[in-house]
Amino acid sequence: MEGVGSDYPAIARRTNRSVLELTHYLGGLFDQRRRHPRADLISDLIAVEAGGDRLSQAELFGICSFCWRPATKPPPA
Repeated sequence: MEGVGSDYPAIARRTNRSVLELTHYLGGLFDQRRRHPRADLISDLIAVEAGGDRLSQAELFGICSFCWRPATKPPPA
């Protein structure tokens, strides 16, 4: 990666750790919402059924990760 230089291994480790933490957090949240749905987006996504199919765990992760990024990004200056 251009501009990263010798920090690349450290950045890669932090990124991997962050992804694992987010995966663990969301997995627990999905399990919790399956047992005890609430009036929120994750419960609604879990309940979605189209043509007899429900969203897979991977699809839930993808959707939530997509939604999560803009919410954690600072607004432009």
